[in-house]
Amino acid sequence: YMGIWDSGSSSDPTLKCQTGKVVIGGDATPDELLHIYERDAAPKIRFEQFDSSGAPTSGDVVGGIEWSINDDSSFSGADTVRTKILSVIEGTTAQTALAFHTGASNTASAEKMRLTNDGKLGIGTSSPDCTLEVNGSANSEQVIITGGGNSSRGLSISTAANAGQNDAHVIFNA
Repeated sequence: YMGIWDSGSSSDPTLKCQTGKVVIGGDATPDELLHIYERDAAPKIRFEQFDSSGAPTSGDVVGGIEWSINDDSSFSGADTVRTKILSVIEGTTAQTALAFHTGASNTASAEKMRLTNDGKLGIGTSSPDCTLEVNGSANSEQVIITGGGNSSRGLSISTAANAGQNDAHVIFNA
């Protein structure tokens, strides 16, 4: 293996590369492509952006994580981002939200869920008005809450249109 030591350590390498995998922070054997090890503390990763153009504005991305795949069966073999989580600026005072994006096998990812700076969760909306807001497409505006693995018991709330009618109902199966 190859190791890199910092000036304050003579035993455990700070960075170690072994069989194509990297471990940061100690004498652990890397189990994945990137393994972060911290002794007696929780390891953390920090993404820090310095914006020399001034204060961030609404919609600016602070940082994120992306998952992509180079798949010859989709997008003509292009490297396509299929899933990502972004830290996004909201408003004018640099509050941040988390935006969760997913995509189908033949489409680029799009935002599907957002957790706002004030704790509101929006599914199908990027600007929820209450603690939990679920916004679906036509004929799928439904929330189902079940417990104990029994899908026939629970609470179902629906505002779906059916055969041209505007139906709304709440069903509770105890």
